[in-house]
Amino acid sequence: MRPFYDDQSDPVSLLASYINAINRAEYARAWDYWENPPNASFDEFRAGYADTAFVLLAVHPPTWYDGAAGSAYAQVPTLLLASHSDASQHNFVGCYVVRSGNVEGAAPGWWLFDATVGPTPGNSDDANLLVGACAHPSPVPSEPTTDDRDGPVQLLASYFNAINLRDYARAWDYWENPPNPNFDDFQNGYADTDSVFLVVRPPVGYEGAAGSAYAQVPTLLLATHTDASRHNYLGCYVARSPNLGPDAGVWSLFDASVQALPGAGASAHLLAGVCDAY
Repeated sequence: MRPFYDDQSDPVSLLASYINAINRAEYARAWDYWENPPNASFDEFRAGYADTAFVLLAVHPPTWYDGAAGSAYAQVPTLLLASHSDASQHNFVGCYVVRSGNVEGAAPGWWLFDATVGPTPGNSDDANLLVGACAHPSPVPSEPTTDDRDGPVQLLASYFNAINLRDYARAWDYWENPPNPNFDDFQNGYADTDSVFLVVRPPVGYEGAAGSAYAQVPTLLLATHTDASRHNYLGCYVARSPNLGPDAGVWSLFDASVQALPGAGASAHLLAGVCDAY
Protein backbone atom coordinates (compact mmCIF):
# COMPACT_ATOMS: atom_id res chain seq x y z
CA MET A 1 0.00 0.00 0.00
CA ARG A 2 1.32 3.43 -0.92
CA PRO A 3 1.90 5.74 2.07
CA PHE A 4 -0.97 7.92 3.23
CA TYR A 5 -0.66 11.63 2.40
CA ASP A 6 -3.13 14.34 3.38
CA ASP A 7 -2.07 17.98 3.13
CA GLN A 8 -4.29 20.88 2.04
CA SER A 9 -1.90 23.66 3.06
CA ASP A 10 -1.08 24.71 -0.52
CA PRO A 11 -2.46 24.02 -4.02
CA VAL A 12 0.12 21.44 -5.10
CA SER A 13 -0.05 19.51 -1.82
CA LEU A 14 -3.84 19.40 -2.22
CA LEU A 15 -3.51 17.84 -5.68
CA ALA A 16 -0.87 15.42 -4.42
CA SER A 17 -3.25 14.41 -1.62
CA TYR A 18 -6.10 13.96 -4.08
CA ILE A 19 -4.09 11.67 -6.37
CA ASN A 20 -2.72 9.85 -3.31
CA ALA A 21 -6.32 9.09 -2.31
CA ILE A 22 -7.08 7.82 -5.84
CA ASN A 23 -3.98 5.62 -5.85
CA ARG A 24 -4.97 4.14 -2.47
CA ALA A 25 -8.55 3.59 -3.71
CA GLU A 26 -9.78 5.92 -0.95
CA TYR A 27 -12.44 7.48 -3.14
CA ALA A 28 -14.44 8.97 -0.28
CA ARG A 29 -11.39 10.97 0.79
CA ALA A 30 -10.76 12.03 -2.82
CA TRP A 31 -14.41 13.11 -3.13
CA ASP A 32 -14.16 15.15 0.06
CA TYR A 33 -11.35 17.29 -1.37
CA TRP A 34 -13.86 18.72 -3.86
CA GLU A 35 -15.75 21.87 -3.03
CA ASN A 36 -17.70 21.41 -6.27
CA PRO A 37 -17.55 17.66 -7.12
CA PRO A 38 -17.16 16.88 -10.83
CA ASN A 39 -19.84 14.19 -10.82
CA ALA A 40 -23.52 14.17 -9.94
CA SER A 41 -23.02 11.52 -7.25
CA PHE A 42 -20.26 9.83 -5.31
CA ASP A 43 -21.05 6.46 -6.94
CA GLU A 44 -20.56 7.98 -10.38
CA PHE A 45 -17.29 9.57 -9.21
CA ARG A 46 -15.97 6.27 -7.83
CA ALA A 47 -17.03 4.36 -10.95
CA GLY A 48 -14.92 6.73 -13.05
CA TYR A 49 -11.81 5.27 -11.41
CA ALA A 50 -12.90 1.61 -11.49
CA ASP A 51 -10.18 0.59 -13.95
CA THR A 52 -7.45 2.96 -12.69
CA ALA A 53 -4.44 1.21 -11.18
CA PHE A 54 -2.14 4.20 -10.65
CA VAL A 55 -1.87 7.87 -11.57
CA LEU A 56 1.42 9.76 -11.81
CA LEU A 57 0.93 13.46 -11.14
CA ALA A 58 3.09 16.15 -12.75
CA VAL A 59 2.37 19.85 -12.24
CA HIS A 60 3.69 23.32 -12.89
CA PRO A 61 3.46 24.96 -9.46
CA PRO A 62 1.47 28.20 -9.39
CA THR A 63 3.41 31.34 -8.47
CA TRP A 64 0.49 33.75 -8.22
CA TYR A 65 -3.13 33.73 -7.12
CA ASP A 66 -6.36 35.46 -8.09
CA GLY A 67 -8.51 36.99 -5.38
CA ALA A 68 -12.28 37.51 -5.36
CA ALA A 69 -14.97 37.96 -2.69
CA GLY A 70 -13.07 36.61 0.29
CA SER A 71 -11.31 33.82 -1.59
CA ALA A 72 -7.97 33.08 -3.18
CA TYR A 73 -7.86 31.00 -6.37
CA ALA A 74 -4.94 29.25 -8.03
CA GLN A 75 -4.69 27.56 -11.41
CA VAL A 76 -2.47 24.47 -11.50
CA PRO A 77 -1.36 23.14 -14.94
CA THR A 78 -1.56 19.37 -14.55
CA LEU A 79 -0.52 16.18 -16.34
CA LEU A 80 -2.09 12.90 -15.22
CA LEU A 81 -0.39 9.74 -16.47
CA ALA A 82 -2.87 6.98 -15.74
CA SER A 83 -2.06 3.26 -15.74
CA HIS A 84 -5.12 1.02 -15.96
CA SER A 85 -5.92 -2.44 -14.68
CA ASP A 86 -5.55 -3.89 -18.20
CA ALA A 87 -1.99 -2.45 -18.36
CA SER A 88 -2.99 0.27 -20.84
CA GLN A 89 -1.77 3.83 -20.39
CA HIS A 90 -3.84 6.96 -20.92
CA ASN A 91 -2.51 10.47 -20.38
CA PHE A 92 -4.51 13.59 -19.58
CA VAL A 93 -3.67 17.27 -19.46
CA GLY A 94 -5.61 20.16 -18.05
CA CYS A 95 -6.04 22.84 -15.46
CA TYR A 96 -7.20 22.39 -11.89
CA VAL A 97 -8.60 25.44 -10.13
CA VAL A 98 -8.29 25.39 -6.35
CA ARG A 99 -9.78 27.76 -3.81
CA SER A 100 -8.98 28.89 -0.29
CA GLY A 101 -11.24 31.04 1.86
CA ASN A 102 -9.46 34.04 3.34
CA VAL A 103 -12.19 35.35 5.63
CA GLU A 104 -12.98 34.46 9.22
CA GLY A 105 -14.97 31.25 9.50
CA ALA A 106 -13.86 29.79 6.16
CA ALA A 107 -12.75 26.15 6.13
CA PRO A 108 -8.96 26.10 6.44
CA GLY A 109 -6.74 25.01 3.61
CA TRP A 110 -7.24 24.62 -0.12
CA TRP A 111 -10.08 22.81 -1.90
CA LEU A 112 -10.66 21.58 -5.44
CA PHE A 113 -12.99 24.08 -7.07
CA ASP A 114 -13.02 23.23 -10.78
CA ALA A 115 -11.10 21.31 -13.43
CA THR A 116 -10.85 21.12 -17.20
CA VAL A 117 -9.01 17.95 -18.17
CA GLY A 118 -8.89 15.96 -21.40
CA PRO A 119 -6.78 13.35 -23.19
CA THR A 120 -3.40 14.53 -24.41
CA PRO A 121 -2.86 14.77 -28.19
CA GLY A 122 -1.76 11.36 -29.42
CA ASN A 123 -1.61 10.14 -25.82
CA SER A 124 1.55 12.22 -25.40
CA ASP A 125 3.30 12.48 -22.05
CA ASP A 126 5.34 15.56 -23.04
CA ALA A 127 5.72 17.95 -20.09
CA ASN A 128 5.71 20.86 -22.57
CA LEU A 129 1.92 20.41 -22.74
CA LEU A 130 1.75 22.10 -19.33
CA VAL A 131 2.91 25.43 -20.75
CA GLY A 132 -0.53 26.25 -22.15
CA ALA A 133 -2.71 24.10 -19.91
CA CYS A 134 -4.38 26.95 -17.99
CA ALA A 135 -6.15 30.08 -19.18
CA HIS A 136 -3.47 32.35 -17.76
CA PRO A 137 -0.24 32.26 -19.78
CA SER A 138 2.60 30.36 -18.17
CA PRO A 139 4.87 31.90 -17.21
CA VAL A 140 2.81 35.03 -16.62
CA PRO A 141 4.11 38.14 -18.45
CA SER A 142 5.90 40.45 -16.02
CA GLU A 143 6.11 37.55 -13.60
CA PRO A 144 5.52 38.78 -10.05
CA THR A 145 7.97 38.00 -7.27
CA THR A 146 7.20 34.78 -5.42
CA ASP A 147 9.03 34.15 -2.16
CA ASP A 148 7.53 31.18 -0.29
CA ARG A 149 9.56 28.74 1.79
CA ASP A 150 6.67 27.05 3.58
CA GLY A 151 7.12 23.82 1.62
CA PRO A 152 9.59 22.12 -0.73
CA VAL A 153 7.56 22.73 -3.90
CA GLN A 154 6.86 26.36 -3.01
CA LEU A 155 10.59 26.75 -2.38
CA LEU A 156 11.47 25.40 -5.84
CA ALA A 157 8.82 27.60 -7.46
CA SER A 158 10.31 30.60 -5.67
CA TYR A 159 13.83 29.61 -6.68
CA PHE A 160 13.03 29.49 -10.38
CA ASN A 161 10.90 32.60 -10.06
CA ALA A 162 14.09 34.32 -8.86
CA ILE A 163 16.06 32.86 -11.79
CA ASN A 164 13.44 34.06 -14.28
CA LEU A 165 13.51 37.55 -12.76
CA ARG A 166 17.35 37.59 -12.82
CA ASP A 167 17.27 37.97 -9.05
CA TYR A 168 20.27 35.71 -8.62
CA ALA A 169 21.08 36.93 -5.11
CA ARG A 170 17.65 35.77 -3.91
CA ALA A 171 18.08 32.46 -5.75
CA TRP A 172 21.51 31.98 -4.11
CA ASP A 173 20.05 32.66 -0.68
CA TYR A 174 17.59 29.77 -1.03
CA TRP A 175 20.55 27.38 -0.91
CA GLU A 176 21.76 25.95 2.36
CA ASN A 177 24.60 24.27 0.47
CA PRO A 178 25.15 26.34 -2.71
CA PRO A 179 26.05 24.30 -5.81
CA ASN A 180 28.87 26.66 -6.80
CA PRO A 181 31.95 27.71 -4.87
CA ASN A 182 30.98 31.37 -5.00
CA PHE A 183 28.11 33.62 -6.04
CA ASP A 184 29.79 34.86 -9.23
CA ASP A 185 30.13 31.30 -10.53
CA PHE A 186 26.49 30.64 -9.64
CA GLN A 187 25.28 33.77 -11.44
CA ASN A 188 27.42 33.08 -14.50
CA GLY A 189 25.87 29.61 -14.76
CA TYR A 190 22.58 31.26 -15.73
CA ALA A 191 24.10 33.89 -18.03
CA ASP A 192 22.54 32.35 -21.17
CA THR A 193 19.24 31.35 -19.53
CA ASP A 194 16.21 33.35 -20.65
CA SER A 195 13.56 31.44 -18.68
CA VAL A 196 12.91 28.14 -16.93
CA PHE A 197 9.54 26.40 -16.81
CA LEU A 198 9.36 24.19 -13.71
CA VAL A 199 7.57 20.82 -13.68
CA VAL A 200 7.53 18.64 -10.57
CA ARG A 201 6.13 15.40 -9.30
CA PRO A 202 5.09 16.53 -5.81
CA PRO A 203 6.59 14.71 -2.82
CA VAL A 204 4.09 12.77 -0.72
CA GLY A 205 6.24 12.21 2.34
CA TYR A 206 9.25 13.57 4.17
CA GLU A 207 12.22 11.86 5.77
CA GLY A 208 13.41 12.89 9.22
CA ALA A 209 16.92 12.90 10.64
CA ALA A 210 18.70 14.76 13.47
CA GLY A 211 16.05 17.42 14.00
CA SER A 212 15.38 18.03 10.32
CA ALA A 213 12.85 17.08 7.67
CA TYR A 214 14.03 16.29 4.15
CA ALA A 215 12.01 16.11 0.94
CA GLN A 216 13.03 14.86 -2.48
CA VAL A 217 11.32 16.57 -5.42
CA PRO A 218 11.49 14.89 -8.86
CA THR A 219 11.95 17.78 -11.28
CA LEU A 220 11.85 18.56 -15.01
CA LEU A 221 13.25 21.91 -16.14
CA LEU A 222 12.22 23.24 -19.55
CA ALA A 223 14.80 25.94 -20.24
CA THR A 224 14.79 28.55 -22.99
CA HIS A 225 18.13 30.20 -23.63
CA THR A 226 19.04 33.68 -24.85
CA ASP A 227 19.77 32.32 -28.36
CA ALA A 228 16.17 30.94 -28.45
CA SER A 229 17.38 27.34 -28.15
CA ARG A 230 15.60 25.02 -25.73
CA HIS A 231 17.14 22.47 -23.46
CA ASN A 232 15.47 20.21 -20.93
CA TYR A 233 16.89 18.89 -17.68
CA LEU A 234 15.86 16.11 -15.33
CA GLY A 235 16.86 15.72 -11.73
CA CYS A 236 16.14 15.47 -8.06
CA TYR A 237 16.15 18.45 -5.72
CA VAL A 238 16.50 17.80 -2.00
CA ALA A 239 15.06 20.38 0.38
CA ARG A 240 15.57 20.57 4.15
CA SER A 241 13.66 22.19 6.99
CA PRO A 242 14.66 22.24 10.68
CA ASN A 243 12.05 20.87 13.05
CA LEU A 244 13.09 23.09 15.96
CA GLY A 245 14.17 26.67 16.54
CA PRO A 246 13.23 29.96 14.90
CA ASP A 247 13.59 28.53 11.37
CA ALA A 248 11.38 25.50 11.98
CA GLY A 249 9.22 24.92 8.93
CA VAL A 250 11.36 27.13 6.68
CA TRP A 251 12.67 25.12 3.73
CA SER A 252 16.05 25.55 2.03
CA LEU A 253 17.66 23.84 -0.93
CA PHE A 254 20.03 21.21 0.43
CA ASP A 255 21.23 19.25 -2.60
CA ALA A 256 20.47 18.61 -6.26
CA SER A 257 21.40 16.17 -9.00
CA VAL A 258 20.36 17.42 -12.46
CA GLN A 259 21.33 16.25 -15.95
CA ALA A 260 20.54 17.47 -19.46
CA LEU A 261 18.11 15.38 -21.50
CA PRO A 262 18.95 14.46 -25.09
CA GLY A 263 16.79 15.95 -27.83
CA ALA A 264 13.78 18.20 -27.40
CA GLY A 265 11.44 15.75 -25.64
CA ALA A 266 10.59 15.89 -21.97
CA SER A 267 8.57 12.82 -21.05
CA ALA A 268 6.78 13.33 -17.74
CA HIS A 269 7.16 9.58 -17.17
CA LEU A 270 10.83 10.32 -16.47
CA LEU A 271 9.71 11.77 -13.13
CA ALA A 272 9.00 8.23 -11.94
CA GLY A 273 12.07 6.87 -10.19
CA VAL A 274 14.31 9.92 -10.56
CA CYS A 275 14.64 10.34 -6.78
CA ASP A 276 15.58 7.60 -4.30
CA ALA A 277 12.21 7.92 -2.51
CA TYR A 278 10.36 7.09 -5.74
